Amino acid sequence: MRLAAITLSLTLFGSPALAQVVGEGLHARGEAPDTSWVLDDSDRLFLISEQGATPAAGTLRLGTREQAEAVRGSGNGFLADIYADFAPLRWLTVGATASYGAQDRGGSNEVSPTAYVKAQFLREQDSGFNLAAELQYKQVGFSPFEGDGEAELEGMLLADRRFGRLAVTANAVFGTSLKASERDAELKAAVGYYARSNLLVGLDGIARVDLTPKSDQPALGRSYELVGGPMATLKLDKLTLALLAGVSAPMHVGGTGVGAIGMAHVGYAW
Repeated sequence: MRLAAITLSLTLFGSPALAQVVGEGLHARGEAPDTSWVLDDSDRLFLISEQGATPAAGTLRLGTREQAEAVRGSGNGFLADIYADFAPLRWLTVGATASYGAQDRGGSNEVSPTAYVKAQFLREQDSGFNLAAELQYKQVGFSPFEGDGEAELEGMLLADRRFGRLAVTANAVFGTSLKASERDAELKAAVGYYARSNLLVGLDGIARVDLTPKSDQPALGRSYELVGGPMATLKLDKLTLALLAGVSAPMHVGGTGVGAIGMAHVGYAW
């Protein structure tokens, strides 16, 4: 039911007619547009991939994200998180996330904190694109092994660029366990179209591969993962709403299990 609701909401957000009604309702008739309602590259435009731009100095953001999936061979999964981050400088963002759920598809639900720092090196107005690096520490990181609870250190290179109404982003990610032999690499990519100044619609996804030595990998299922689908992001003043409804093909599950996935995000920025 949750996935059906997310899919229905995505269909509505993607409707040009509804987008026009929403957009016209955002501004007083006959007045200049309120630029605070315009999506920026530093907003959380996508649910999976991340922008290379950082927020303006002094920006505080709070938000939550829910993720639900049902995959043949691995059952149902649910994950919810709450995040907070702050930009003390124009080029620096620090933050933390507390997640609850079972990401190992079969393990027990648990709370998993993450701390991260992001530094922006290049800006589009100066170099033609945004480029940043991010470092994350996850108390319970990604792992193909159920319930091992290994901490993970994850490094990311984040880039994005605007082409008129098109927003393109790509992330290269490498993660390693701090105690065991588990390693993984990820490529996150997204493309979005600004249907209105406050409404972005597009595609968002991730491809992940297990780099753990073959001798330490479980024999179950494939050693790669594909997740993603159509998404939409809407900004209402300082409130940002995003939805994604797509397909999940996780690694190390029975057979070649594929199923549906839905994500929802609510964020607020000061």
